[in-house]
Amino acid sequence: HMEELLTIGELAERAGVSVRTVRFYIGEGLLPGPGKRGRGAGYDEEHVQRLRLIRLLSARHLPLAEQRERLQALSTDEIRGLLRFGADVVNGNYVGVIQRRGGRRLAEKTL
Repeated sequence: HMEELLTIGELAERAGVSVRTVRFYIGEGLLPGPGKRGRGAGYDEEHVQRLRLIRLLSARHLPLAEQRERLQALSTDEIRGLLRFGADVVNGNYVGVIQRRGGRRLAEKTL
């Protein structure tokens, strides 16, 4: 079955940000755009997860350029894994989930 697609407004609401913020993140290359343009354009659960992680990284004052680099290297499953530690990331108690991909450290306590 096809995954239900969200409008930009629904995506923003689910992630707790404004539509303007979603558009800004897409423009900055932090968040992929919708699968299609115009009518039928939509966002899926991966967009929601990525947007939530962007919010967490922003709460830790990670520069957008660094966020973009880290996000581009992460799979959806890796993003979900990081979000499980979300409260700790926001509270500054992030103790060091280190995930490797291609031999690079992607996430560690310096988040």
